[in-house]
Amino acid sequence: MENLVIKKNANKIKRSGAERVLYIFVFAIFTLYAITLFAQVFWLVAWSLEDRAVYALQSGDPFHLPQKLHFSNYVAAFSQLKATSPRFRQVGFFAMIGNSLWYTALATICPIFVNACVSYVLAKYKFKLRSVYYGVIIFCMTFPVIGNSASKMQVYTQLNLFDTGPLLVGLAHATMGGMGFLVLYAFFRNISWSYAEAALIDGANHFMVFFRIMLPMAIPAMGALLLVNGITAWNVYLEVLMFNPSWPGLASGLYIVSKSTRRFNQEPYYFAALVMSIIPVLVVFSIFQDKIMANFSVGGLKG
Repeated sequence: MENLVIKKNANKIKRSGAERVLYIFVFAIFTLYAITLFAQVFWLVAWSLEDRAVYALQSGDPFHLPQKLHFSNYVAAFSQLKATSPRFRQVGFFAMIGNSLWYTALATICPIFVNACVSYVLAKYKFKLRSVYYGVIIFCMTFPVIGNSASKMQVYTQLNLFDTGPLLVGLAHATMGGMGFLVLYAFFRNISWSYAEAALIDGANHFMVFFRIMLPMAIPAMGALLLVNGITAWNVYLEVLMFNPSWPGLASGLYIVSKSTRRFNQEPYYFAALVMSIIPVLVVFSIFQDKIMANFSVGGLKG
């Protein structure tokens, strides 16, 4: 027991008065920031439970609370909210969820796999143009996303890929670059080539080395990227509206719906839909928050 007390006292960090003031100041700032974020979610949930007529009358008071909770707004959000695409095709709430699911899957799996292949080759194989390819990838990452929207539209239109749904998403996201490339490139650089040498001696070829040895070892890094990119893809709306307008997901579909909610007095239904749209992201993040920032380096060499 005495050893435990001594160990706890030894682990305590002694801070000066200035350091304590700084920590208190930083803690107060982050606490205030957290309160502002929580307040937005609180009012969103509160207004999603308000009566439509009462909300219309109290719209001038941004801090009013519902006198009676109307959970029927969530049921109505499923049945009444529809996004009308530019091609005059109405997409219901369930269809928006389905579009978000396949869009998130394609927009996360395709780039991660392509980045894994490219980063592995650049990290482990020496050839004359390796530095050139690496430099081109880094250079392309400096272009803003909006800056190449016009050229993307021209390419998709000329190739008859515009507004083709999963086909366009799969081909458009099967690209390299971004944070995924940097993370996987650094990961493969830190893996010892001794694994590949041992497999090659036993008769394996280079494809077997990558798919059976190197790629499984990269699962922790790929899993973290999958979670981060998946949350980002779930909330994408601008790209869908520009290149796949007839396939709105939750983010893009609710953006379209928001343009007509005030006209039809459907704000509580819209708020209820927003609450339901963020639940999957919150659940995934709360379950895997420790995995997102897990160590990317793994190994199995001894001695």
